[in-house]
Amino acid sequence: MSDSIETYTYRGGEKIELTKSTDQFVVEAPADLLVEQGFSKLEQVSPTSNRVTVVADVLEIAMVAGRSLGPAHHAYAISSTRQEFLISDRVFVSFSGDVRPAQIDALMERYALLLVKMYLDRVYLFRLSDRTGMTPLKLVRKLTENEEIVRAADHDLNYRVQKCGSQAPSKPSYLDRQV
Repeated sequence: MSDSIETYTYRGGEKIELTKSTDQFVVEAPADLLVEQGFSKLEQVSPTSNRVTVVADVLEIAMVAGRSLGPAHHAYAISSTRQEFLISDRVFVSFSGDVRPAQIDALMERYALLLVKMYLDRVYLFRLSDRTGMTPLKLVRKLTENEEIVRAADHDLNYRVQKCGSQAPSKPSYLDRQV
């Protein structure tokens, strides 16, 4: 990452420092649509998202164009390790043991969150809506620091797509086996 800006969030209940890229963002949109919009420096970082690199001076304008295709957020790295930290518009929220359904509903309304999936009786995956009014980083900070019913809030990160380098077995005895 070139010039950068420091910020923080939480991961696994621990506060972590992040460095925000001034020339990259991640957008949930297919590469062909991004190319049609004029973006040329793309890297697929998940099955549905691409990292876009632009000239730093036009980052915010480029993100507006990217947002016309899907959710877009700045690219980050963990400051201490330089490991990429590519947020999406989804957050996991784990609630305390004595939370009532009405309290969860009120939290969803307060932050304009959309329920994607409930994993356990107190672990939810939410998507930010257009009305949430803050970035996923700010939302995780706010939930962690200000909401008593939240045990933990965490990002649903984009992870780089990687191809496996393994080869098919070549032993004749393996190839002759019937499945």
